[in-house]
Amino acid sequence: MTKVRLTYTLALLGYFGVVITILVWNLGLRPAGEIPLYVVLAFLLIPLAFPVAGLVRGKPYTHAWSTFMAIYYFVVGIWISGGEDTRWYGTAIGLCSVLWFLGSMFYTRAKARALRSAGS
Repeated sequence: MTKVRLTYTLALLGYFGVVITILVWNLGLRPAGEIPLYVVLAFLLIPLAFPVAGLVRGKPYTHAWSTFMAIYYFVVGIWISGGEDTRWYGTAIGLCSVLWFLGSMFYTRAKARALRSAGS
């Protein structure tokens, strides 16, 4: 497996890990809270819809700017993991976002090198 393919796979695993963790927790495991479910899902899932097409297509520019979103979800995960009953949920989001960040960062770098070497 090439470095480009490996980092692409890691980025997508992290990205979809964040999406699936949010969905599974909020639609199945979430304890009743004071914030309505649709508000939580809107704030957490709508931003994730923006980079999905570029990430799946392997566009380096989308991978590059999506690292900023991964940092946001890392902070959200750490914040959520502060609660006693949400520790595993927040930790899962944090770990998936780190995987997304590192995969996208290294994918952008590896893809740029591959494109540069193919052009010369």
